[in-house]
Amino acid sequence: MEPSITWRGPVSLSHHQLLLVDGKIGAPHPTRSLNGLVAAWPDAVVILTGIHTRAVNVTVELHNSPPAIDHDRDWDEIADISLESTTGRLGLTGLMLDPPEGFGNLAWQGSGHYRLRVYARGRDTRIGGVADEPVEDYLLQIWSAPTS
Repeated sequence: MEPSITWRGPVSLSHHQLLLVDGKIGAPHPTRSLNGLVAAWPDAVVILTGIHTRAVNVTVELHNSPPAIDHDRDWDEIADISLESTTGRLGLTGLMLDPPEGFGNLAWQGSGHYRLRVYARGRDTRIGGVADEPVEDYLLQIWSAPTS
């Protein structure tokens, strides 16, 4: 099934953290993950990157139903998590950085529960370093779904 909305572009980050947050400055967010890639709290998700600082390539797909797992591209890691938006707003940003242009509201169906599938490639390319050009790729697929 085709996604209803797709955004694509580089996203700046720092401290190994790419965030989906509701926009509250200084809001607490997870800093560790049991699966090593992604963790969620209400109104906050952290995706842990290999690079420390600069930008990664991100594609976001908003789906009306669970998408099939993308086996067509060589992803190093894939993880699914449940997340909750109590405010109906989730934006993509790097830690302590302004959100990139054009990614819009990722909680597009309002407040409630969502499922997030994160695909990652290249996290081992420059661990802890700074990448002048993006060396990591992420695909985020999001759809409305009960917690599981």
